[in-house]
Amino acid sequence: MVETHLCERNYNFGHLISCNWLAKHNIKDIIRMPNMTLSQMMEYVLTKYYVKVSKGQCHRERARAREMIEGKLEEHYAKLCDYANEILRSNPGSTCKVGVSVNPDRMNYFQRFHLLVDDLGVEGGRGLVVISNQHKGLLESVKVILPHVEHRQCTRHIYANFRKKHIGLELKNLLWAAATRNFFTQGYACEAVENGIYESFNSMIINIRKKPLLTMLKEIRIYVMARFYYLADKASTCTTESCPAIIDKMKDFGKEMRNWKVIVTRGSVFETRYWYAAYKVISGIPCVHGQAAINYTHTNPTDFLSIWFQKYKFVTAYTTNISPVNGSNMWAPADYIKSLPPLTRRMPSRPKTKRRRHVSKVNDSKFPTVRARVCRTVRCSKYLQFGHNLKSCKNEQLMRDYVPPKKNRKAKEGWK
Repeated sequence: MVETHLCERNYNFGHLISCNWLAKHNIKDIIRMPNMTLSQMMEYVLTKYYVKVSKGQCHRERARAREMIEGKLEEHYAKLCDYANEILRSNPGSTCKVGVSVNPDRMNYFQRFHLLVDDLGVEGGRGLVVISNQHKGLLESVKVILPHVEHRQCTRHIYANFRKKHIGLELKNLLWAAATRNFFTQGYACEAVENGIYESFNSMIINIRKKPLLTMLKEIRIYVMARFYYLADKASTCTTESCPAIIDKMKDFGKEMRNWKVIVTRGSVFETRYWYAAYKVISGIPCVHGQAAINYTHTNPTDFLSIWFQKYKFVTAYTTNISPVNGSNMWAPADYIKSLPPLTRRMPSRPKTKRRRHVSKVNDSKFPTVRARVCRTVRCSKYLQFGHNLKSCKNEQLMRDYVPPKKNRKAKEGWK
C-alpha cells in the first residue's frame, strides 16, 4: 500500500456507466428539474459521481428517465380511449371523439382529437365573433359549420402577408392606421382587430405540447381547471358591479373629457360625434364624447356599459368547473381497439426546438437592420426538379427534365 499518492485523479470512466443506471439513480432530480440541459446534466454527474460523461450519454439518460416517468409513447396511445371514458365518467355531458385512419396493414393509427362545435350550442354562430389568424384551410369550414358567425381576420397576420412584398416602418404604420371597424356588427361588445387570446394561450402551452399525449392532455386540463377556480374566486372578491379593467379604461377616457364642450338641445338630448356612437355600439364602452355628456347629466358612467362587462356575466361564465380525474391505474378499460402512435418519418438534419419566427417578427429582434437569410430552394439531383431532394423523391415514373448544358467559358487571350 502506498500511503502518499502523487498521481492525478482520472475522471474519464464514463464508459463504465450505462444510461439506465444514470436514469434510475437521478430520476428524482430529473423530475424536480425537467428543463435541465445536457451541459448542466454533465456537470451534475461530474459533481455527484466524479465521472465525466458525454452529451450522448446524458441525452439517452434523460430520454430513459422520461420514459420511466411518463411511460412509452405506445402506452399513451393505447390508453387514449380509456382516458376518454374516464373523462365522460367524471364530467358527464362531455364529448370525446378519437379519429383514427385505417392503413393497408389493418392497424389503427391515432389521427386527431375532435371537439364538436355542437357541444358549444352556438346554433350556426349567431351572436358570435370569430377571429382567425393563419386559418390554414379552416376558412371554408367555418362558412359551412358556422354560417351566421361574424368572421374577422387578425390585422397582425394581414400585415405579415403584406410585409412580404411591402417592407418599411412607414408602410407598417399606415396599414395599422388603415385598420377599420366600419364593417363590424353592432351589439357584440367586441372591438378586437387582432387575436390576442389565441396568442396568449399558445404561449402558455408552448412547453406542455412537447410532452407525450396523455401528459399533455392532463396538464392542459389541470391548467384550465385551476384557471376557472382562480377567475371565479377573483370575481367573488370584486367589489364593483363592472369589470375593473373596463372601469380603468373609462377613467382614461374621463381624463380627456375636459377638452370637450357639451352642446345640449333639450333635456337629455345632446349633439355628439358619430365616432362616439359607432364606438359605443361596437365596443359597449362610452368613449370620451359620451362620458362628457354623461357627466353633464350627473349620472354614473357604468350604467351605460354593455351587459357583457357586468360582474354577474363574469361570474356566470365561471360557475361551471372541471371535475378531477382518477389516476391511470383506476381507469376502466374501454371496449375499443387500442390505437397506435402515428408513423414517424425521420426528417433530415437535427430537429429544431427553437420557435420559427414569422417573417413579420424577424426584424423585431436586437438586429432590426439585418435582413433575414432566405434559404435556397432544394432540387432533386436525379430528376432535376425543385421542391424536393433525392431522398424524398417520389417521381420514379416521370421522365427526366431536359436541362441545357452549360456553355464552356472562353479562355482568356494568352492562355492555352
